[in-house]
Amino acid sequence: MVELAAAASVNAAATPRLEIYPRDLSLVRALRLTQAGLVRWIQGVPEGRQPGLTGAAVHERVRSRFPELVVPDGRGGTTRELPTGGPLTKALRDAGFEVSLSTHEDTGTLRYLPTRVDEASSYLTTGAWRQSTRTGAVTRYADDPQLAGAVRAEERLLDSARRDGYRVLTVGQRSVREAVAGLSSERLGAEAVSVTELFLEALHGQVTPGTKPTWETLLKADAAEPGSKGAVRFAEYARTAWGSVEPRIAELLGNGGGGGAGPVLLTEAGVFARYDAMGVLDRLASAARRGGRGLWLLVPQSDPSREPRLGQVAVPYQAGLGEWIQLPDTWVGNRHRGSGEVVASGVEGDAK
Repeated sequence: MVELAAAASVNAAATPRLEIYPRDLSLVRALRLTQAGLVRWIQGVPEGRQPGLTGAAVHERVRSRFPELVVPDGRGGTTRELPTGGPLTKALRDAGFEVSLSTHEDTGTLRYLPTRVDEASSYLTTGAWRQSTRTGAVTRYADDPQLAGAVRAEERLLDSARRDGYRVLTVGQRSVREAVAGLSSERLGAEAVSVTELFLEALHGQVTPGTKPTWETLLKADAAEPGSKGAVRFAEYARTAWGSVEPRIAELLGNGGGGGAGPVLLTEAGVFARYDAMGVLDRLASAARRGGRGLWLLVPQSDPSREPRLGQVAVPYQAGLGEWIQLPDTWVGNRHRGSGEVVASGVEGDAK
C-alpha cells in the first residue's frame, strides 16, 4: 500500500522502512531525522587523529533513509547531488550539529569533529550527563543492558530536550514521581503539566454554584451506564472541557517558538483514553512536530519495554521518527554516568 501510494504521487517516495516522505524534503530536516551529524569521539585519542565523520558518511546516512531525496541546485531546479564543503557544514549546523571541518593528521582526510569537547573527552551539546563525567563511568556500550539502556535513554532525551517533535516516554508505575523530577530538572528542562488537573479544572468551570448540574451530579453521570442519558450528558460536558484543555496545551507548545524552551511534559494523561480524547492527543502531537516546543507524554506501565498504552488504549507514535523512548529503572535511579567512548550529539533522536 505504501509503495503504491508513493508511486501514484507526484512528489512522494517511500523509505526502506515504508515511510512516505516528499522527495524535496528539507535537507536540514533529513539530517535531523537521520542523525547524520552524530560524531563518534574516542576517549584517549588526540584530536588530530580522531576519525571524525566524513562528508561521504553524512551522505550515506541520509541516502540510506531517503534514497530519492533531491535538493535545490541553485539554478531554480533540483539535483540528487547532496552538497559538500561549506554548504553541507551550514546545513549540519542549521540542523543542530555543532561540528566543523578539519584535516586528519595522518591521512589528510577532511572530516567533521565536534566544536566542543568537555574535560572528559565526551562531547555534549544540549546539557550535561546526570552525573559528572569521569573515567570508569558507564557508557552506552556497557555489558549490562540495563545500564546501557539508561545511557541511550539519556542521550535521546538530551537530544530532544531543546527540539520540536513528539515523544512517548514509558516508565515503571512505581517510578513516576522520580521520573518527573528527572525530566523537569535543569538538565532537561521539561515543564510538567497534569492533563487530569487541566481536565478537572475545565469540568469545574462548567458548574455554576446554585444552578444545575451540580458537581455531584456530574460525578454520578461519570459513573453512569454507557449509553444512558447520564452518560450521554456527561460526554457533552467532557467534550466541552477538552475544547478548553486542548488550546491551553497548544499555547504552551507555541511559547518559546523553538528558541530554547524545554518540552511540555504531559503527566497523569490517562484521561485522554478514559474520556475519548485520543484525537486531542493526536492533534497536539502533530502540532509539536511542526515546530515550537517539544511534547513529551509520560506513560506509566508495569513494564516500560512494552508498547505504550494508556489504560487499555494503545498510544500512537511514529516508530520511524524515534518517538518512543523507554525510561528503565536504571535511568530513573541515576545508575549510569557518562564517560569513556560516547556518541557526540546535537540533534533530536528521531531515527534510531
